[in-house]
Amino acid sequence: MHTLLTGEVVPIDQPGTCGHPPAWRCRDCHGKPTYCISCCEQEHRQHPLHRIEFWRNSFFQQAWLRQTGLQVHCGHGGTPCPRLPVNAAVPEHEDDTYHVPVDIAELPTFGEPSRRPQPTSQAYGNDRLLVVVDTSGIHELPFTFCLCGDAPKQDIQLLELGYYPASQKRPSTVFTMRVLDAFLVSNRECNASARSFYNMLRRTTNAAFPHMVPDRYRELLRVSRQWRNMKARLSAGFGHRQDAVKPGDLAVRCPACPQPELNLPDNWKEDPEQWKYTRAVVMDGNFTAQHRHMKNPADDVRLADGHTFVVGEERYKEHLKLRQEWPTENTCHDHRAVLNTAVSRGKYEATGIGAAACSRHGFFQPHSTVDFQLGERQINMDYIIHWIFAFLSGLTQVLLIYDIMCQYIKQLQERFEKSQYLSMPAGLNILGGIGQFHVHGHIPRCFPRFSLNFIRYAGIQDGEIIETLWNKINGIAGSTRGMSSAHRHELIDDRMNDSNWMKLTRIVPTLVRKWRRVCQELPPADQKFAELEAKTDAAQGAAWLAAAAAAAAGRHAGVEALDMYAVQPSPLPTKKEIQAKLMEEELQVDDINAGGETSWVAAGLRLEERKCKLARAIATFHKAAERHFGTQPLRHLRSLPADQTRLGSEWDLVGDVPQIPVHREDIHHLQPETLALALPSTFGAEYLTRHGLTGLSDKELQLRKGQMNDCLQTIRIGIGHKSMIFRKKVRQATSTQARLRSFDEVHVADDALKKNVRIYMQARKAVARLFLPGDRVAETAKATLLARTTVLEPFTPGLRHKHEAWFWSMEDTEEGRGIGWMEDFNRMIFLRAHARRERWREERILVRFEMECTVRYFEHMAADWMRWAQASLTAGHRAFAERQAAMWRSLRDHAVNGFAEALAAHQAE
Repeated sequence: MHTLLTGEVVPIDQPGTCGHPPAWRCRDCHGKPTYCISCCEQEHRQHPLHRIEFWRNSFFQQAWLRQTGLQVHCGHGGTPCPRLPVNAAVPEHEDDTYHVPVDIAELPTFGEPSRRPQPTSQAYGNDRLLVVVDTSGIHELPFTFCLCGDAPKQDIQLLELGYYPASQKRPSTVFTMRVLDAFLVSNRECNASARSFYNMLRRTTNAAFPHMVPDRYRELLRVSRQWRNMKARLSAGFGHRQDAVKPGDLAVRCPACPQPELNLPDNWKEDPEQWKYTRAVVMDGNFTAQHRHMKNPADDVRLADGHTFVVGEERYKEHLKLRQEWPTENTCHDHRAVLNTAVSRGKYEATGIGAAACSRHGFFQPHSTVDFQLGERQINMDYIIHWIFAFLSGLTQVLLIYDIMCQYIKQLQERFEKSQYLSMPAGLNILGGIGQFHVHGHIPRCFPRFSLNFIRYAGIQDGEIIETLWNKINGIAGSTRGMSSAHRHELIDDRMNDSNWMKLTRIVPTLVRKWRRVCQELPPADQKFAELEAKTDAAQGAAWLAAAAAAAAGRHAGVEALDMYAVQPSPLPTKKEIQAKLMEEELQVDDINAGGETSWVAAGLRLEERKCKLARAIATFHKAAERHFGTQPLRHLRSLPADQTRLGSEWDLVGDVPQIPVHREDIHHLQPETLALALPSTFGAEYLTRHGLTGLSDKELQLRKGQMNDCLQTIRIGIGHKSMIFRKKVRQATSTQARLRSFDEVHVADDALKKNVRIYMQARKAVARLFLPGDRVAETAKATLLARTTVLEPFTPGLRHKHEAWFWSMEDTEEGRGIGWMEDFNRMIFLRAHARRERWREERILVRFEMECTVRYFEHMAADWMRWAQASLTAGHRAFAERQAAMWRSLRDHAVNGFAEALAAHQAE
């Protein structure tokens, strides 16, 4: 601080940097040099946007270069036009007095009330004071324009000098190109709105009077739209190409996904492994990106209608006029996308957006983003798929991943055939799947049918990558909600394009990480399956594998073929059913003293559940008390019974005192929640056998089985309920308050879930004491009960040997009990291990294939830019194209070297 403060004074006894008495100082020049007024103006003719200060007797005061007489000249490289009329009031030659510091106390400091109508006298007859918006602040500078006969218009002269005019006919405000670039980057990285960004510039200009700095917010909105559109066109080559912009032409494409004519060899159709050329796409809806109705829709101007990601407006509206929804019976859980299809949001013109991205790399798909008018309807998502198919360019297989694919895929073919705005390539094979998070919220039969674990040629992917992309869109949801429709679409396009570009720049390390993961996970998957295969009967294993191959081949005819990956046990009885059966057996006994044992044991189990609930409530109370009072008071409270007992023992050692009557009572420190109940399992098998009470143990054993079956059913329902709360409420919360309330519901559901887990674990311990074989009663670990918004993928590190919790395989039923359950379970374990190994083997092939596609894509882009460079008509066009070509060649070289190092360092056997 001392150093900073010592720099606040001008060295009076020393001349300025120019050798004259110092009165002016530049804050932006290196070293903060000091000048006289003449030298300050001369030194800054090439730096007109520097911020300067003036020494005002005892301190430096903010000043502006226009106060030194600086002018900006257009048309001759920054020098005045020879045809400019010179103002006669200005002397032609300087004298020595021009170097003397002047008192400019009467000159206005920008942001304060002006004390003179004109801050400086005109040096040329046609100069004009323009507001210049720059990263250093908002300036006012006099500009002169070229008057030569062949001079371009004033707005073009400003562009040539590096200033973007806010209007074309008579510009009065200009933006530097660096401030426009800074705004775009701030918006993309920091979610800065135009209002916030411009307020930052006003505060940078004058911290004491920011409200008095000229407001050019509306101009920034308009100019930034134009600048954003021009940058997108330039990057896509439309400053060089002669053809018109077609749908999706401005979008950054995924370099790793197969795209004919972009990154595939010419003879790719002759490749015997055609499954590699499957396009994998995930779709989803986002109800945060809403849009209010415009007051004057007729005034909306579109700069890019359908050129990037959001679909063209006119054709999409014609498609929506069909208003045809194909009602389907909801045979799965109450998913938001199914039930909310007709829910209106009233004041919103668009209730959200739907989009698609490649499921393996997370690139938004071109021209595949639509607005929702109500909920997530078929008519909206069908239009997305139509454009996914339109960009296949000859590919014959596509993997579509959607969180309600089990319902959505029904009648998909019929919907396309009946619509004039939807088309599907002939012979296209569509594979439908559900992401690894959402599939666990479906009914059990959806897991084997739509989980990516069992879809042949899907490789290793979670199918939820689009969920991670919404954060970018949600960051601008607040600012786009009240924009014009065109401006909102352009901003969404820009945000998606920026997401794609950042993923493109990181595609090499992404694929390298995937390759390393393949090398780490494939050997254990091979080993695990080999161990299972060695323990399985050869004929039985061969039959299972043949059935799996037939199911994979026949999946296109019906997803039911994959039901073989699920355990298909016979129904398991409930405790109520078992109790009724035991009581019926008791009635059939002739002994008059027989009966009542079943009711007695059942009552004990109910009492045990109540005791478990009480123990949990007491533990919760103590935890809450510790948070409120701390541990020390509670430690004293818990020690009171023991202290009282110790006091009584010590009193017994004291001699008789006849004057004081002694009244003593035994103090029992009872804790009902910890007392053992007199159930057969409490005494153990040895005690029951010795006293001839094995009949009671058999009855408790049967009732315990029913109790555990009830708990497992409730646990499964509870996990599904938690998943749906996350999906419907937590992730869709639009405020902190709503999000906290949603998490309260999650905690309530979690408490109910844990209650049944505790009952199950207690019953399991009791059964173990009754000598039930341990391998028939599975332990329910805490990890099997998780329901997060992150991906629940069984192939992530640490989970590759863990299978889905076994209780997910049970069907809802009311009676009966199965035979041969373990055989079904072993078949499921065997086939899932086989599927895991096959997916990792596919991933090994796919990652290397994607590396090759990436290199070819970069080569293709470099060749395109070199072709445009050779066809350029001006040197500027050629230079820009060659610079772009050099960038793509650098990306290619980076990919070639990075992939070569990864393949050499890591081998996938």
